[in-house]
Amino acid sequence: MGTTTLLQQLDALTTEIVDQVPLENLIPQIGTSGLGFETGYCKAGEEHYRFLYHISNWFNNETIFEMGTGQGGSALCLAQNSTNTIITYDVENRFCIAKPDNVECSFTDYLTDPRLLTASLIFFDIGEHDGVLEKQLYDFLVVNNYKGMTVWDDIHLTDGCKEFWNSVTKTKRDITTLGHASGTGVIIFE
Repeated sequence: MGTTTLLQQLDALTTEIVDQVPLENLIPQIGTSGLGFETGYCKAGEEHYRFLYHISNWFNNETIFEMGTGQGGSALCLAQNSTNTIITYDVENRFCIAKPDNVECSFTDYLTDPRLLTASLIFFDIGEHDGVLEKQLYDFLVVNNYKGMTVWDDIHLTDGCKEFWNSVTKTKRDITTLGHASGTGVIIFE
């Protein structure tokens, strides 16, 4: 999908559209993980799960990277389009839900994975959220001429994340009203 089309789709999204995403369908896969899917908590502007589920359908037969597996909620949402392969990275295995067949967990350095630069979508939610790892990945993508869409969690959480977000020169959108309350941003690398 072209970057113009991605931006058009992104700009056309509303909280009403995102809030219609059926996270309740995922309850059998999450069990008692405590992710909040069953409580209705995960509305646009509160959590990013519905947004990630929605945009996973913008890509078909593509590779999607996620940095920051955590309990696996974001990976589960990104995996809803079963034609895509989700490669999720974290420092430890805390995946507490039934892992979909199209999700691969890894615990190595994502910057050394050659598939990273071919991923159509990258979701970043890892580390101390101090802007350091965010800047490291952003710079890596710029230097290596990455082409695709990236989603960044917690862009308003800390001064370091705010500084990182404000330093971005690529096409970007602050979509916090559609994503997580601590800030969600999208950067398009053209």
